[in-house]
Amino acid sequence: MKPTKRFVLGVAWANFVLALLGILKFLPLVLVAMQSTLMSNSTVAWRWSLDLISDTHWIFLLWALVLFALRSATGRLLIFPWQFKGKPHSAVTERSKRFQADEGTDNKSSRNKDEA
Repeated sequence: MKPTKRFVLGVAWANFVLALLGILKFLPLVLVAMQSTLMSNSTVAWRWSLDLISDTHWIFLLWALVLFALRSATGRLLIFPWQFKGKPHSAVTERSKRFQADEGTDNKSSRNKDEA
């Protein structure tokens, strides 16, 4: 495996672990909700739950940016890194070929309309 593929795969796995940890951090909220309901005079649990969810948008933003960077680098959406084969996805290359072909036909058809 080439070093660049190894690097991309490492970043994809780190991004996947970040997504899992971002989801798993919500599990203690059930415990905090029960504590703040049962012990109505305990504000520590409430503060802890607010602190726990306060950085969620940053985790999601970082995950999305890394996912976008991996997509632009590899041509594949690497949400699940075990699906990475190192080649760009055939649908992406077919879509880009079709887009380039459509651009060429649109320019020709607009020129023919102008001439007529």
